[in-house]
Amino acid sequence: MVCTRLDEIQVFTDGSGLNKQVSVAAVASDSCCELTFTYHLGPLSEHTAFEGEFVCILLGLHLLHSYPPSVSTALITLDNQAAIIAITNNICQPSQYLLEEIHVQLQSLQHSHHWLCMHFE
Repeated sequence: MVCTRLDEIQVFTDGSGLNKQVSVAAVASDSCCELTFTYHLGPLSEHTAFEGEFVCILLGLHLLHSYPPSVSTALITLDNQAAIIAITNNICQPSQYLLEEIHVQLQSLQHSHHWLCMHFE
């Protein structure tokens, strides 16, 4: 793993629509250990890969909540540009309930860990 930033925690997320099933994973890594969280949403006939991207973000945020408040920087990586844009877009869209929960969890982390949300391109 190559770190290009000095964040204390790096969170890697990914969702998949493989074999007609939606599954997601998040891994949080710091200088001493890795935490992993995986989840199977179900068949693509009931869930979308786009929905899976939001769920993996929530898994990553859940992992960040397990770190002590003394941790002040974290990098969450996403590989889905549509999900990144949706998080910053305030219009109603598919899976809106997941977007709202992402915003709630981000606010909670900002209050408990005094973090700022930033986006770099």
